[in-house]
Amino acid sequence: DRRRRDRALRPVRFSFAGLIGAAAAAALSVVPSLIPRSSLIQGLIGGVLAAIGYGIGALVGWLVRRVRHQPDWRSDERARAVALLLGSATVTVALLAGRRWQADLAEITGVPAPGSIWVGIAGLVGLAVFIILVLAGRAVRWLVRRFDRGLRRFASPRVATASAVTVSVLVGALAVDRLPSALVTTLSPLFRSMNASTPTGVDPPTSTFVSGGPDSAISWQALGSQGRAFVAGVTPTAQLTSFSGRSAKDPIRVFVGIDSARTPDQRARLVVEELERFGAFDRAVIAIGTSAGSGTVDPGEVTPLEYLLNGDVATASTQYSILPSFLSFAVDRPNSVTESVAVLDAVRDRLDAVPAAQRPRLVVFGESLGAYGANGAFANLDDLIEMTDGAMFQGPPNATAMWRDYTDQRQPGTPEHLPVYDAGTHLRWANQPSDLSQPPTPFRAPRAVYLQNASDPVVWWSPDVLWARPDWLGEPRGPGVLTWPWLPVITFAGLSGDMMNSQGVPAGHGHVYGTDPVAAWADILRPAGWSAADTARLEQHLGG
Repeated sequence: DRRRRDRALRPVRFSFAGLIGAAAAAALSVVPSLIPRSSLIQGLIGGVLAAIGYGIGALVGWLVRRVRHQPDWRSDERARAVALLLGSATVTVALLAGRRWQADLAEITGVPAPGSIWVGIAGLVGLAVFIILVLAGRAVRWLVRRFDRGLRRFASPRVATASAVTVSVLVGALAVDRLPSALVTTLSPLFRSMNASTPTGVDPPTSTFVSGGPDSAISWQALGSQGRAFVAGVTPTAQLTSFSGRSAKDPIRVFVGIDSARTPDQRARLVVEELERFGAFDRAVIAIGTSAGSGTVDPGEVTPLEYLLNGDVATASTQYSILPSFLSFAVDRPNSVTESVAVLDAVRDRLDAVPAAQRPRLVVFGESLGAYGANGAFANLDDLIEMTDGAMFQGPPNATAMWRDYTDQRQPGTPEHLPVYDAGTHLRWANQPSDLSQPPTPFRAPRAVYLQNASDPVVWWSPDVLWARPDWLGEPRGPGVLTWPWLPVITFAGLSGDMMNSQGVPAGHGHVYGTDPVAAWADILRPAGWSAADTARLEQHLGG
């Protein structure tokens, strides 16, 4: 009892070996990744890695004591103080080096370089995160020990300890697995409120060719927040006429929100009904887009189509979730595929009833989780070629099966960030629009394009990076990517930090694609009379 009281009164002490591990991990955390980090993100990465390093170091120290058969052997207070001082100096020097690397990344991406305060904020945030995680770890250890002592009343010490550890690990794994679902349940009222809101500056449409408009069977409110933004963003016909110099048609935009119908098949039927209502099956092209998360459709993918075709296009999408994209990817990722299949099948069935000579061309597209869902509607490239007249996928997640398959099957000698498959006959990748002309062999219809910035963490983030170096880090780097080494765990942590700010950089970097879809759609569809000069003019028009 006296020993327990003494331990309780003793100040919290850090492991000597743990401090060494924490300092080493925190110093390595400054190794740059794909896009510039804010001081807060660097602090978060550094704190998490320091806590991991501390745990590994403490475990190594415990094992050394066991091997030496000196369980009570520990470093004295002086050695611990020296370790703390040297560790702090090491981390400070590393942060100063990290700031220089971040300045290099800032110059590449065209954002302001971090100021001198970056080092201080990153250090303080990292220290706070480290202390919180270490204290949380000690709380868990205390609970495990209490559980162990309770079990020893009924079992031998070894059996009790093994059981306590096993149960704790299983409970922890279950908690981590259920965390996204628990977060969704807790925040569901907030997400529903956000879905019911209307973005600033978005007004009900007056066009009779869009969902939620005067001639639509779908109410404005039922579209959801992102759906309202999508239909309200339709390009005015006067702008199309002004750009082309020819009389333009009213573009059609169809959207079915999650509040309009409960199932994917029901929403797909509503899509076809709206397309019928607006005369979409008499247009030159019907574009089916798979949305991301709560219904987000990137206007950068849709607006170029309306200019390229002078309004002679109908674009349709649906909403299958009320969650932000990152939560939707974690919790209901398969729903994006189910939705994509339902809408594509329904539209194709209706297209089959149109005489072949009068049938609109059908193209599909999607960004991020939308690209994942749109890809999932096809078994392989042959299936996509048979079912569509073209496709554009922007920033596909690394888990996208078809993208992964053909990237892995790329021609020898072509890099992972810019693969070539089957001499680029029907499928091409582009880090930037000029890449679409490579290889110089014919690009035959139907044409499919993957737009992927070499610095897009959404494309490259994968759990495999934890323990294996990806090809894109072992090959010559893509445009805008610094030369930096792959380090187990460290590189994965850096990419995870990049994910938090993937859209906080200028176009052409991270997960921001700007006007790149203009050249992609122009190459996929090749409208009659459209020229490279028109593409450049439209890029300038939309980019300005």
